[in-house]
Amino acid sequence: MINGIQDCVCQILSISESRHLPLSYPDLDKAEKQKLEQALEELKNN
Repeated sequence: MINGIQDCVCQILSISESRHLPLSYPDLDKAEKQKLEQALEELKNN
């Protein structure tokens, strides 16, 4: 479970880096934001 969360966060980080944007909510599109929020929820629940 933790590996899945790390993979998700790493994927979001790589997406952000590939766009040369800082990782912050306003810069993420809706799908990326949902992925990050889902990962954070899963982390809180475990």
